Amino acid sequence: MKKHFVFAALLLSLLRPEAVFSDSQPEDEKTDAPAPYEESEFPQWAKDVRRLEIVSLGSVPFAALTVTLGYGAYLYYSGSSDTFPNPFDRSSFSEGEQMKMFCISLGAGAAVGLADLAVNLIKRRAEKKRLEEIKASQDQILVIPLHDSSAGEPQKPSAEPES
Repeated sequence: MKKHFVFAALLLSLLRPEAVFSDSQPEDEKTDAPAPYEESEFPQWAKDVRRLEIVSLGSVPFAALTVTLGYGAYLYYSGSSDTFPNPFDRSSFSEGEQMKMFCISLGAGAAVGLADLAVNLIKRRAEKKRLEEIKASQDQILVIPLHDSSAGEPQKPSAEPES
């Protein structure tokens, strides 16, 4: 069995997969290359859902470690455990406790993802509102008088502030 494995490994190391899968055309003549994605190719909601998924699933390991440490600290300080449980040792917690901590970690990850989504939606709405205000202000003509209309003569800038 060992001889077959060594022979197969030696045979595979001698083969060059790039020669087997390469085309006969030079690199500059290939036209089958996919075009990169454009900014307007996906709707905004699809981008938001993708970011929600990435942030939620990415935060689950950190939430799991935090929940495990927090639950271990709770057990230790409440007197339910004589020693502080090791968060990386599966035998420190029962199967039911592990399942609860896992579910809480998933919920915490989802909460982090939803909070990130809310912050981004609020930022996007504020930016849109700011741009609309700028556009509306550019459409208006502002008249700034150079003199006080009640006195009929131009105002002179004073060196001393009025009190």
